[in-house]
Amino acid sequence: MKKFILSLAVFGVVLTSCGGDDDAGFDCVAASQDISTKLTAFIEDDSNANCLAYRASLQSFLNNGCTGAQSTQFQAALDDLDCN
Repeated sequence: MKKFILSLAVFGVVLTSCGGDDDAGFDCVAASQDISTKLTAFIEDDSNANCLAYRASLQSFLNNGCTGAQSTQFQAALDDLDCN
């Protein structure tokens, strides 16, 4: 499951790396890259703290109006994430 989530995060970074920001006040590209960084940390150490950080990054991306294919993928990753 973690490899699947990692693939989604990398795919999201690739999709957003060539586009502009969806909102001038929030950098969706940087947020996508942050998700990838947090996911890598979570895969390397699946501690609750890393899970919560990854979840917060996903939620931030989604709450700030970032759109595109990665939004659907990140929502699915968030829905499947269990930080308990």
